Amino acid sequence: MENKGFTLIELLVVIAVIGLLVSIVLVSLNSAKTKARDARRKEDLKQIQTALYLYYEDYGSFPTTSSPPWNESCSPSWQNLAAQLSPYISSLPIDPSNSSCLHENSWVSNTIYTYVYGSLGGTTYDLFVTRLENQNDPDRCANRCWQYHLSGDTKSFCAQCPPAQFSKPDLYADH
Repeated sequence: MENKGFTLIELLVVIAVIGLLVSIVLVSLNSAKTKARDARRKEDLKQIQTALYLYYEDYGSFPTTSSPPWNESCSPSWQNLAAQLSPYISSLPIDPSNSSCLHENSWVSNTIYTYVYGSLGGTTYDLFVTRLENQNDPDRCANRCWQYHLSGDTKSFCAQCPPAQFSKPDLYADH
C-alpha cells in the first residue's frame, strides 16, 4: 500500500528550512532598518543645515548657542534653536531612535542617539549626530576626521585624528 502523505522527518526538514529562511530575512530587514535610520539622520542634518544657511543669509551669522555651548535635540535649548529657525523650518527633527528624549544631556557618553548644534555666531557652526548605527558607514568618525570649531579653533572629535578632544567613532558631522 502506498502512503500519499509526508513523513515526520520530511515535515521537520521543511519546517527547519522555512525557519532558516525566516531568520535570514529578519536579519536582512534589521540591517535595512539600521541603514534607513542612518539615512534619515543624514537627511535631517541636511534640512537643519539648509535652515541655518537661510538664517545666515538674513542675519549675517549663524544662531549663537550660549550656556551650555551645545544645543542637543533632547534638551530645552533645542527648542530655543527651533524658535530661531522657525521661519526656515517648520520644526527641528530629533533622532529616530531617541524620539522620546529619555536621555537628556548625555551625548558625550557616546551611548545616546541625538542631534547637536553649536556656534559662537559668526561664520562657523557645528552640527552632528552623536552616533550612526551602521558600523560600516563611510561617514562615521572612525572613517573620517570630523572637526569642530566651537572653541574658536579647529579640533577633532575623532580619536584617530589629532588633535583629538573626544573619542567618538560613531559620530557623523555636517558643516
